[in-house]
Amino acid sequence: MRITFAHRVPSYRWTEQHRLRHRRIVAPFRENPYPKASIQMFTAYVIVTVLAAAANVYAAVVDLRRADWILANMTRYGVPHSWLFPLGVLKAVGAVGLLVGIVVPAIGVAASLGLVLYFVGAIATVVRGHAYAHLGYPLPFLLLAAGSLGLGLAAT
Repeated sequence: MRITFAHRVPSYRWTEQHRLRHRRIVAPFRENPYPKASIQMFTAYVIVTVLAAAANVYAAVVDLRRADWILANMTRYGVPHSWLFPLGVLKAVGAVGLLVGIVVPAIGVAASLGLVLYFVGAIATVVRGHAYAHLGYPLPFLLLAAGSLGLGLAAT
């Protein structure tokens, strides 16, 4: 004997309309935005990009919090303290662009190119300030951004 309910909820059936809606919503996330890239190249790109983004988020937070050692270094390099906020924002925007670039390759390439130019300028500023012992600070950031740029271009 089967018990039926007067207010029974009808079962969900996949009509063609539901399939099309599902395909429009889910399909862009299933497609590989890097069609020529091998899985190893894409994995290397994601790892380097996430590391570069994390490093830039750290650097942006330190700039925005105006740490004492950053203020001392900026004074030594001849950079006004009023530039710390815009420089920190640039690093944060670059980090967000790197992460968005995993899904949208053009944004990732633009963000990594911007960060490469930023850190080339940072190295030039350190050299101009004759603080050669401090070249080790911007150099890893430059290498991560350059690695993300190179892998991003190779993967597309």
